[in-house]
Amino acid sequence: MDPIRIGLSGDLPETTAAGGQVAPGYVPSPKCQWVRFHFSDTKWQWLLRKPGNYAAKVISGWVQSNGLVLVAFRDFGRLRCTDGSGECLETYYAVSPPAYGIEQLTWMTPQQLNTHYMYVHPPTVPYAWALWQKIFVDVSNRAAEFSDDAFVTINLVHNEIWIETQEVGQYPDER
Repeated sequence: MDPIRIGLSGDLPETTAAGGQVAPGYVPSPKCQWVRFHFSDTKWQWLLRKPGNYAAKVISGWVQSNGLVLVAFRDFGRLRCTDGSGECLETYYAVSPPAYGIEQLTWMTPQQLNTHYMYVHPPTVPYAWALWQKIFVDVSNRAAEFSDDAFVTINLVHNEIWIETQEVGQYPDER
């Protein structure tokens, strides 16, 4: 997979962050910032026939970049019955390195996961992680479909403006 070039449009800044002047049409940048990532799945489904406590690694992934990246979790909640009754399953999450076993995990409520984030620092070695989910199904929970919609976001942090003013191959690091 080729890196994605991210360009910002708009006016050129008057000065650099250090206060130096910027020549028209050129913003100093060592190289174009890029991010690669992979998710094993985009959704998961539990098929349960009886009450109990269940836990599984539901998504694994990795992030790789030449700049600082923030991986954050948003809108995770308890699994809710889809029939509108408001019934919920007790739900917990854990984020870990992929090789961790269930006994090594630190479980979080959905609210705690929504404030959890990971900074991935360069160099460009892929940072691998896994998301686990644990649910408690009680005898009082009826047979129904439960779901939740949530997001894992990947953000380039402190990205620099990248403006290509010359043909590809004209930059010193592309020769």
